[in-house]
Amino acid sequence: MRLLVPKFIVPTTALGVLSLLAVVIALASVTGAHAQSSSAYTVQGQAIVDGRLLPDGTRVIIYVGGTERGPFAETKIQSGIFRFSMIP
Repeated sequence: MRLLVPKFIVPTTALGVLSLLAVVIALASVTGAHAQSSSAYTVQGQAIVDGRLLPDGTRVIIYVGGTERGPFAETKIQSGIFRFSMIP
């Protein structure tokens, strides 16, 4: 008995394998979502009120969006300059 294989099965199978291979390659090239790396940052500047530098020892607090930021969100003026160094 002779097994009959329709002629369109071979090209369809080849196309299916190529499609599957293309999908696997596309998925392999997609990188996963990564969280932002935490890195230290520094904020600094002059503290001026009414055209004068604030005196040494004046307390400065960082607020972002109405919320005090971080455990080190407070510093004091030194020589008219404030500086915050934070590690999130």
